[in-house]
Amino acid sequence: MGPVLVIMFVVLVALIFVSRWCWPLPPQVGTLKTPALLIKGEATVFTVGTFNIHRARGLDGRKDLARVAQVVGTCDVTGLQEVEGVTLFHRQSQAERLAKQLQCEAHFSPTRLRAFFPERGNALLSQWSITAWHRQPLVRARLRGKGYRNFTEYTVQVGGQPVVVINTHLSKPEGQDTGLEQIVAAFMRHERAVLLGDFNRPPGHESFARLYDAGVIDALSSEDNQRVDHIFVRGFQVLSTWALPPGPSDHPFLSVRLSLS
Repeated sequence: MGPVLVIMFVVLVALIFVSRWCWPLPPQVGTLKTPALLIKGEATVFTVGTFNIHRARGLDGRKDLARVAQVVGTCDVTGLQEVEGVTLFHRQSQAERLAKQLQCEAHFSPTRLRAFFPERGNALLSQWSITAWHRQPLVRARLRGKGYRNFTEYTVQVGGQPVVVINTHLSKPEGQDTGLEQIVAAFMRHERAVLLGDFNRPPGHESFARLYDAGVIDALSSEDNQRVDHIFVRGFQVLSTWALPPGPSDHPFLSVRLSLS
């Protein structure tokens, strides 16, 4: 084997190694560079949803982002989990592609890099302007293998009023620190905020005790008591809730209607 072939072989092995390895992302803060695509007037009521989109793969095994868009299109603010990021085949994350379809704002919050691409994470879609975001990795929340977790705190201008929305996706509480306490501490700093996402634990789980003890509202308490997706609120009145069953994803879409007054 000549020197050139040796070099090519080494480079190939290195590329294969890099493509299989994942890195967590550090904390980061920012604002969206583009103005809101959809300008609304004053509002006293808005809707918030949470949806683990399973990378847009439905129960039928097909990947179809258009089906996800149909589900979330009527919601003002939606937290997404298991969102596919930038790859060799797509220059934009699924969140950014959804935003183009729905003519709304989007922020993709990757949890990890793979082959130097922000491969996977969570996201927020909003019909209102997202004025600030803060991504925070969860301490000691790495999964077996290549998984990492984070939460992202957003400031959304709803009818001219700032609303804090925190989106996350936790691992199962199997004797490990999943980072929930870190998220709850951030949530409790705000008198008026929404905490949503896939928590991988049902309502009433002991790890939610601090939220319940503080009088935080489980906005989806009337829905399925075995669900692992949640919306918790402080400082808002819950007017109504609704759910759509799994289909476009292996998770249901859950949403609440909140009053700002």
